[in-house]
Amino acid sequence: MQPHHPGAFQPPGPPGGFLPPVPGGAVQDTHALAKSQVAGPAIALMIASGCACLFYLFATVMVVFAGGMSFMGTGDVGSAAGMGVASLMYLFWALMSGLCFAGALRMKAMKNYGLAMTSAVVAVIPCTTYVCCMLMMPFGIWALIVLMKPEVKSAFT
Repeated sequence: MQPHHPGAFQPPGPPGGFLPPVPGGAVQDTHALAKSQVAGPAIALMIASGCACLFYLFATVMVVFAGGMSFMGTGDVGSAAGMGVASLMYLFWALMSGLCFAGALRMKAMKNYGLAMTSAVVAVIPCTTYVCCMLMMPFGIWALIVLMKPEVKSAFT
């Protein structure tokens, strides 16, 4: 070993003089880490499902109003049946979107793992959210991926 000389070559150190953190080297708050992982998909699913729920509730009211107006004008039983079926379908989609919203809200709060997982699954199934499935499906998949992590699952209360 040679003695240190002031002009001798030394390998460069890390930038700023600090070493980068070593994975697993420091104890982290697992609950806070899980909460930060869940925040993104939960907020995205809340926005998408909230908009979808409002849209379907509006559509339900419009179908009932427009169907009622056409039924009163013609007295046709077919238009009344169509109005009933369409309003029930829109109401079902509004309820499914509301379920997704409630589950995403609980997901963000790290409570009720079962409801959070149910909302993510419902968001992925196309027939449960109809038109809005293309908007909600990517967020549902993202939520499922995050919720399946063991550290996230264990952080739920």
